[in-house]
Amino acid sequence: PRIPHPATRNPHPAPRIPHAVVWWDPSLLHLDAVSTFGLRRDDLIVKDADLFAVKDRLSDYTAWRHDRQKLVEAGRVPSVNVQTATSWAANAARDGVDEAIAASAEIEVLQIPGVEGRPKGPKFGTLVHAVLAIVPLDAPEEAVRRTAEVQGRILASSAEEVGAAAAVVRAVLRHELMDRARRSFRLRRETPVTWMQKDGMLIEGVLDLAFDEGDATTVVDFKTDHELASGEARYRAQLQKYVDAVAAATKRPARGVLFKV
Repeated sequence: PRIPHPATRNPHPAPRIPHAVVWWDPSLLHLDAVSTFGLRRDDLIVKDADLFAVKDRLSDYTAWRHDRQKLVEAGRVPSVNVQTATSWAANAARDGVDEAIAASAEIEVLQIPGVEGRPKGPKFGTLVHAVLAIVPLDAPEEAVRRTAEVQGRILASSAEEVGAAAAVVRAVLRHELMDRARRSFRLRRETPVTWMQKDGMLIEGVLDLAFDEGDATTVVDFKTDHELASGEARYRAQLQKYVDAVAAATKRPARGVLFKV
């Protein structure tokens, strides 16, 4: 026989394992065994089951299904009807209620100059609101510019929109109204407010700015030209609702200022 070269020999030969054969003897198997698979309660479907028990179980199931359906139908009915203040104002304008509320409201209207020639539209209005919401009321011009740039990146605003928004915010902060806000002993910004209508509707809104001066609270709502394009009366009515809610919550007189920016 041919002897392999020493370099090709397996240095770790596999051990020899003896082979074994298993023989099954059918006579030793347990035949006719009851299967453990299938229905767990096959007694429920056998023909010789207790008919009265079946009727009782069916009656229980029918009652459960009926009660479940009642619960589902009850769950479809809202326990509280909630609406945003913006939606409420839109509905009031649609129904013609805003004019009546605005006519009876004592809302002061302010406006900063120089709105001509600047960017317009909802994105620019959102940018202005975002900067006004977070910039310190005593922020220097550089801080206003940086805040506008950050918010502009978030909203993908153009350089023109960022520059115009910074100019708007600087003009707002220089206004006499903001001087009064800075001197206030209690000031709130971006504050959630809710109130319940007589018809049970819960209205939710957010106050742009509210500050106490003397024995009253001044509620300020900033609005851009884009928002006011849909009608000033609806926002005057919305602001009056804010004023009423603040007065009811604080037990103090309140007045509203619609600040056109």
